[in-house]
Amino acid sequence: QRRLSLIWMLPLLAAGVGLWLLYRGFVDAPIPVTVYFSSGEGLQEGKTTVKYKGITVGLLKKLKVAEDLTNVAGTIEIKKGAKKSLNTGTVFWVVRPEVSLGGVSGLETLITGNYIGIEPGEGEPTREFHALDNAPLLEHDTGLSINLIANTLGAIHAGSPVLYRKLAVGRIQNYSLSAED
Repeated sequence: QRRLSLIWMLPLLAAGVGLWLLYRGFVDAPIPVTVYFSSGEGLQEGKTTVKYKGITVGLLKKLKVAEDLTNVAGTIEIKKGAKKSLNTGTVFWVVRPEVSLGGVSGLETLITGNYIGIEPGEGEPTREFHALDNAPLLEHDTGLSINLIANTLGAIHAGSPVLYRKLAVGRIQNYSLSAED
């Protein structure tokens, strides 16, 4: 009588584990996307993370000058769970520490380094994006948004407080030159 020896079970078990690991590697593989930045200042390959609401959802893997020499192309690997956020309306930007008269922002980057912020949007799926130079005005921010038109900018800048009877009641989020001027 011939029986299957236990010694043959070991290679079969190893092959099964190998196939399982190959399957998991394929299913959990990150999604590569290309993001174009106006500058690569403060970005480091393999170290700069992509964060959404403080949670890491990706990593900058490669950084190079774009083919047209006008900006910098970064290859970012986004975790598989964030795949639904890769749409034409999604925006990226670099979060850096900023000190101004209005206060300090991005203070955590002094310890952890600059990171790339992401805000998911709607639209068609895509794998190519152009990063913003500054953080976007987020629609889900609470409070009242007011557009003010003035003849001069004066000392106003992003982050400046809005005062009412010497009490800060808001902040300037952004400013731009009017299209009419």
